[in-house]
Amino acid sequence: MEKTGERHRKIVSSALHINILQRFEEKFAKNNDILANKLKALTDGITAHDIPPYLTRCSLDIKYHTSSRINMDAEMAMMIPHWTTSQP
Repeated sequence: MEKTGERHRKIVSSALHINILQRFEEKFAKNNDILANKLKALTDGITAHDIPPYLTRCSLDIKYHTSSRINMDAEMAMMIPHWTTSQP
């Protein structure tokens, strides 16, 4: 009988297979570019900024698009869903 850990490893390994990830490479790159541009716009070398909200938006866009093909465009929105408190 197969151990639970082995079963989970097989599921995760197949989900992260390079052929599957390559289908989403363009989306990853697009969202990473948006994130990089937003962070570059913040930098002045003096002011500290709260970065997690930007990372959250990028992650949300990637997760929703890859799991259900929904384009949230959270990175481009001015508001983050109500469950977060930081809104840069």
